[in-house]
Amino acid sequence: MSLLWVLTACQPTDGLYLAQIGEERLSLNEVLLQMPMGVHGEDSARFVNDYVDNWVDEQLMYYQGLKHVPDLDRLENQARQYRRDLIAQTYCNERLMMSDNQVTEEECQAFYDENQKDFRLDVPVIQCVFIQLLSNSSKVNRIKEWLAQIKDGNMDHAEDLEQYCQLRAVAYESYFDHWVPLSRLTDMLPADGSDLNRFMKVQVSEMKDKDYIYLYMISDFKAKGDIQPYEFAKKDIMELLIQRERGEHRKQLQQELRSEALKSGLLKLKN
Repeated sequence: MSLLWVLTACQPTDGLYLAQIGEERLSLNEVLLQMPMGVHGEDSARFVNDYVDNWVDEQLMYYQGLKHVPDLDRLENQARQYRRDLIAQTYCNERLMMSDNQVTEEECQAFYDENQKDFRLDVPVIQCVFIQLLSNSSKVNRIKEWLAQIKDGNMDHAEDLEQYCQLRAVAYESYFDHWVPLSRLTDMLPADGSDLNRFMKVQVSEMKDKDYIYLYMISDFKAKGDIQPYEFAKKDIMELLIQRERGEHRKQLQQELRSEALKSGLLKLKN
């Protein structure tokens, strides 16, 4: 019977199997359950054939392994231990997900204030605005003036700059109010970014190539090895505090389970 005919003619598939190695059988129904939705005709037959080939290869390896791999008892013990660990960890994770693992802004800030010296930058970071314009742009000087004003804290033309760049700029990135690695800027510039001194200063600068003008304004910077700004360290701090809280919840869960098991008689300890 043609496999393609079975798949396309809605024929009953109960009891049909496609391969057998020793006592292990691969049924057609088992394969069909794994078939992605929307696969029909020749594509479905191709999927089944590929699935059978993979199953046969894996089963033959397993079959030969049973006969030739030494110390199978040790492997069986490892498999049983892995199963126990997997079930226990899955249960623990589900219980921990039910716990309130929220970390407040106040907790993050307090941890940062107490441990600033432990948060050092691996790379330079900056706050900046980047603008890429066509080389024939007529408002380059005006935009440089707006950037200089923003650098000095005058935000009168911040909205004008935003509107112009959204409509006219080839590329526009504003990191004025949060910290990013210096590479975020240098990767967009036509020049080599290895000369860090040119970027480690508050400034408005311009670069050109034959097609474009690149303007950037650096409003603040931190060098490699400096203490991380709070906003830059916050994500890591939050993850650290969540993991710490999960550890505390895990200990509490273990104590509760032990207490309940002793009380019910499930756990018996010899004195």
